[in-house]
Amino acid sequence: MADIDVQTAIEEAAWWQGILSTRQPYTDPDVRNSYYTDINALLDWLGRMTGEKPEFNPTPADPDALADVSGELARAKYRIEGLETDIEEAHEWAKGGHERLFQAQERISDLERDLANAQATAANLEKELRVSEEMRADLQRYRLNDLNKIVSLNERSEQAEEQLDAVLRQTENASRASRANIANVKEHLRRTLKKITDLERGHKEDLKLLARQQECLRQAEKGTLYDQRTIDNLNEHLTQAQKRIAVLLEMVLEEEPRE
Repeated sequence: MADIDVQTAIEEAAWWQGILSTRQPYTDPDVRNSYYTDINALLDWLGRMTGEKPEFNPTPADPDALADVSGELARAKYRIEGLETDIEEAHEWAKGGHERLFQAQERISDLERDLANAQATAANLEKELRVSEEMRADLQRYRLNDLNKIVSLNERSEQAEEQLDAVLRQTENASRASRANIANVKEHLRRTLKKITDLERGHKEDLKLLARQQECLRQAEKGTLYDQRTIDNLNEHLTQAQKRIAVLLEMVLEEEPRE
């Protein structure tokens, strides 16, 4: 019975070997070395018990996740060492060793219970580590998505800059064309204003000429009126002269017979 239980302990220790080989190291070298020293001592004793030492190459372990497992295995080592003493005494005193064998079986039972607790603890730790790995994978996916978003935003920013440059070029071209159009319009307005000024100047000259013509016409009208009056006066004088001549002729005619 003792040999069967020891073999079970060997198998459980080998199982723990596989579990421990996947864990991260203790950060404290002294703690790590002491822990692996205990584990190797346990495996050496198991090898002596069975004639075959399980292969175990300790790798760094996670100090937080496996602290409880370390304690469980340390207690198991202590109980197995006690079991070794009990078995040796049972072989030496076969007749009087039943009580010790019973105690050894109890200790083996305790060891099996401790190992079962350690297995449960390790299963929980493995579950927590698996959740942690999933969270880490999610975080990496989130980071990758963020990087993709950043790349997309950079591409959009570059496209926006290109569009802005194109708009600025179009605006500059339109501004240049607008300035040219404005210059043309100003030149056209200047020419138009010059024409209007020339027309106003010609209109003023025409007004002055018209005023002079009107003045000349008034003067001409005045001169004509003056000439008419002169003619009337001359006619009046001529009429008076004719009358005087007629009177003189009558007087002459009256005097001729008298001669």
